[in-house]
Amino acid sequence: MGSIQNDMAQPPIGTTGNRTFGNGGSLSDAATHAAQRVQHDAAAAARDVKGQAADLAEKTKQTGAERMEKVAGAVHTAADSIGKDVPEAAGYIHRAGNGLENASRFLRNNSIEDLLNKATQLARDQPAAFIGGSIAAGFLVARFLMSSAGATKQNTKA
Repeated sequence: MGSIQNDMAQPPIGTTGNRTFGNGGSLSDAATHAAQRVQHDAAAAARDVKGQAADLAEKTKQTGAERMEKVAGAVHTAADSIGKDVPEAAGYIHRAGNGLENASRFLRNNSIEDLLNKATQLARDQPAAFIGGSIAAGFLVARFLMSSAGATKQNTKA
């Protein structure tokens, strides 16, 4: 008869009742704690990844600004050289070099977040200009990548 009373005191199969574990907590408490720990660990990992991505983006932005400055210097040098033979063209070429210098300063002086905000604002204010600029940038990047790939193939053949 004692075993019947013990069986009746047990919760039905599939339920936990008030069973406790070694630390004195219920299964529900353990699951809640585990879920909170997983959430905390996932949030910490996301913060780390976000920080690493921001660092990489900032380094890439600075490298782009430095390269743009070098190209601007080369453009000014070319303008000076061309100016000896075709003085009228030198002014236009110098303006292009100045534009590259301005773009380089703009990259250097703005954070990635600022650049994204300004791009978003441009897309809202002037969608046609934004789309046109995006297409032009896409063509330039494609040409750069194709020429880089071609240079790499030539270097590996040599």
